[in-house]
Amino acid sequence: DTPVEKVATREPDGGDGGGDGAAVYCVDAEVDRGIREQVQREGLQAVLDAQDSERRGAAQEARKCLFCKRMCESRADLFRHAYREHSFNIGLADNLVHVNEFLAILEGKLAAQQCTYCEKTFTSAAVLRRHMRKKKHFKISSHNRLYDRFYVVNYLEPGRSWEAIEDENRADSDDPKDESWTDWDERADLPTKSLFDGRVLPSADECWEYMRTEFAFDIRRIRADHGLNFYKTVSLVNAIRRSTAARTCFACQQCFADGAALADHVRHAGAAHLALPPSDSPLWDDSLAPVVESDPLLMALDDEGDSGDEEMPRRRQDERSKRSLRKRLGCISLDSPAEPENDSAAAASS
Repeated sequence: DTPVEKVATREPDGGDGGGDGAAVYCVDAEVDRGIREQVQREGLQAVLDAQDSERRGAAQEARKCLFCKRMCESRADLFRHAYREHSFNIGLADNLVHVNEFLAILEGKLAAQQCTYCEKTFTSAAVLRRHMRKKKHFKISSHNRLYDRFYVVNYLEPGRSWEAIEDENRADSDDPKDESWTDWDERADLPTKSLFDGRVLPSADECWEYMRTEFAFDIRRIRADHGLNFYKTVSLVNAIRRSTAARTCFACQQCFADGAALADHVRHAGAAHLALPPSDSPLWDDSLAPVVESDPLLMALDDEGDSGDEEMPRRRQDERSKRSLRKRLGCISLDSPAEPENDSAAAASS
């Protein structure tokens, strides 16, 4: 709405625009810079006002987690839960603005089985979760400009994005590091400590195998027999690590004088002794809280067909029905008399 004469001066010579009747104006560099800085300041103030309004309003409202069924009391609780329980990192929550719109975009991507980082689409939610855990894609893509408007840092200086600021900070650092992920190997073997003794194995797979042969602790069988999904398996691993640190058997709660005595107890107790404690056991308290930072045992876990808590009991029931039917069929021979009609019907219904 500002007249051009207020911000520019007309060319004294050749101001006719080359004979076509158009006037030529030149904008002074200082004036131009002042206008841009004013627009930037007004935009930043508007964003800060919006952020302050959100903190006093929408930020205090309850909202469901993006990845599980937990209802979080506030936005701060939501981001804290997402980071601690799901390792979902979107940076400092205090630097966000227009958060409800931001969360709606993320929810839409997850509902469409789309990874929030690489933005590939998958066939089901279970496959998507497995991909995000294995690839460590619990974050958003820094290359998607759609997210820039939700971070206050992008409003601080005109013409400079967060990437330019990061590059400047990296150049000024006394200890520059290669932060590229191109050489990241998700299958890299990491030294892994056993759950029951001080033995450290070269990799998580070797550690699981060591515990299976040495302590009869077969995590695959335990997950299948008890229908443990990924999160319940994480709870179990963390609970055992806490019990072992306290020199206590996680199965029978018996205490020992040292770690060696505990390991001998678990070693000779056998697989039948290593039954899971009841759901109301204090062993499960705070069970998702990490015990070992970046525990390779947890990083090596996958869904193994996990499609939700409700489906696992039905699958086990189907397997029992199949085994029962095979047993019945195995007892039948061509020379055996026909079974009573009601037994045949029972076998068919199984």
